[in-house]
Amino acid sequence: GNGTQHSFEEDPSVLYFSTHHYPYYPGTGDFREAGKGKGRGFTLNVPLPIGCGDGEYVAVYEKILKPVALEYKPELILVSAGFDIYGGDPLGGMRVTPCGFAALTRCLMETASACCGGRLVLTLEGGYHVQGERDGVKEVLKEMAGLSVPETEDLSAQADPRFLEV
Repeated sequence: GNGTQHSFEEDPSVLYFSTHHYPYYPGTGDFREAGKGKGRGFTLNVPLPIGCGDGEYVAVYEKILKPVALEYKPELILVSAGFDIYGGDPLGGMRVTPCGFAALTRCLMETASACCGGRLVLTLEGGYHVQGERDGVKEVLKEMAGLSVPETEDLSAQADPRFLEV
């Protein structure tokens, strides 16, 4: 995400949003990194501590990303979908399950439907647990195909509030 952030951090026509473990390689993504010049305020980093899972991620998407996107009104939502937040990933340190990936996809689909005619593109990024990535991608595809509907509110309610404090 740091390359994407740096590519658009001076461009107010692109809203960049990222959730990620921080501090972690390459050491970028602090919440104070909010864009530069005319793009100031259009970069939104939500760094999370190690151990966050489905509840915390869904809560961030529902309570931060969705309202910001609805106000910004993008023409398209483009997602770099990383699966290194899977619970068994050897590098990520997070606890997201395949059900959590489906719920995050549901949040994105609802947001895209509300603000940009459903235009949503997901591109596959990293992940270092082969079965976790396989299972996560499978649930994302099932969600996009309308074959499952995760309970995002239930997952969001499970969030540990300590992880969501600023």
